[in-house]
Amino acid sequence: DEFLALMQKKTKEAEDERELREVFRVFDKNSRGVIDVADLKMIFKALDPDMPDDEVEQIISEVDEDGSGTVDYEG
Repeated sequence: DEFLALMQKKTKEAEDERELREVFRVFDKNSRGVIDVADLKMIFKALDPDMPDDEVEQIISEVDEDGSGTVDYEG
């Protein structure tokens, strides 16, 4: 039973990883492995036009850890 539970967990994690990569590819318009922060801002505003700019900036600063102006997929 433990082995089965472990394998189910690993399979679920692999599926989640695959889904995240697919979503990332949708927004990675140039297939460079990165999403520009400017594009990310537009995405957030499109999803929630009422989201305050400072909240958008806070989220972006958390995901753009190195301050490069891009968000890399590290999975």
